[in-house]
Amino acid sequence: AGMRPVAELMFFDFFGVCYDMLFNQASKFRYMFGGRIKTPMVVRGM
Repeated sequence: AGMRPVAELMFFDFFGVCYDMLFNQASKFRYMFGGRIKTPMVVRGM
């Protein structure tokens, strides 16, 4: 608990593929749980 997930993209070309999961789905978590949780994350691309 309290740890921040790190999504590491080996090639930044994959960013378009995972964009939906990273931003659209993760941003909905706060509203799905009534504001009780936050979804901090770090995206690292090379």
